[in-house]
Amino acid sequence: MTHGRILRASVPIEDLLVALAAKVWKGKREDGLEQAVVMNIASVSSQEAWQVWLTLDDTLTNLGEAAPERLYWQVCHPV
Repeated sequence: MTHGRILRASVPIEDLLVALAAKVWKGKREDGLEQAVVMNIASVSSQEAWQVWLTLDDTLTNLGEAAPERLYWQVCHPV
């Protein structure tokens, strides 16, 4: 229900993470979405937003590096 409207509505962290995973799987980054995830995690953890951002940025960068291979595989194996 929130897919595609993730930043326009108050949504649970689970929905934010699904949207973020869909982006990074393709090697895309969306600042607003990432910021929403960071702020959500920081609000429920003992970490500062900048600490959460550093960890998230590293994780998304690492995941995004394999995006070209995933997308190539997907093109070679259409459904």
